[in-house]
Amino acid sequence: MELSKALNKNRICILKENTKEKVILELIELITRSGEIKGIAGLKESIFYREKLMSTGIGLGIAVPHVRIEGVYQPIMAIGISHEGIPDYVSIDDQIIKIVVMIVAGKNQHRE
Repeated sequence: MELSKALNKNRICILKENTKEKVILELIELITRSGEIKGIAGLKESIFYREKLMSTGIGLGIAVPHVRIEGVYQPIMAIGISHEGIPDYVSIDDQIIKIVVMIVAGKNQHRE
């Protein structure tokens, strides 16, 4: 899968928010605005459920919230950049998160 198929410039932004919850909502809005995903409520529920299981702060200032849900036929990504950082986004190396890469894939798109 080519990155350019999952991500376009309309889903890359400088984040306006600075809390984990609001940043995630901001990226969900970017993804749903494109019209490629129907049912914003299901996406919100899935992303926040995944975050409750374990934070997606992977280290080096990067977080990768991700889910696989029904109705998605190719992976969709959004990227948010925070100059100040998101202090309440827990990371495995305790560094403040500054880049958030959200990935939404189809239920059976494990490989992609």
